[in-house]
Amino acid sequence: MTGEGRRRFDDLKLLIIYIDGVVFGEHTMIGAVGVDTEGYKHVLGIREGATENSTVVTELLQDIVARGVEPYAAACAELLRPTPASVRCVP
Repeated sequence: MTGEGRRRFDDLKLLIIYIDGVVFGEHTMIGAVGVDTEGYKHVLGIREGATENSTVVTELLQDIVARGVEPYAAACAELLRPTPASVRCVP
């Protein structure tokens, strides 16, 4: 989905972003959920990837930043090796 149909997060004040992958058959879905200052959870984005890798995580984080998430929100992930590099490379 692109353009007008994409949800914006400009007024959302997030404290943390959780990133995790779930395997469905032969597909891995990577999701990002943000927790705001009131403790409410917001689904920020979902991506399909063959594995939990830094390219997919980086694209997901770049997309949610482009839609208004402040890039200084802390990211927490259960992904093993790819995540730290992905988080560092998103401005």
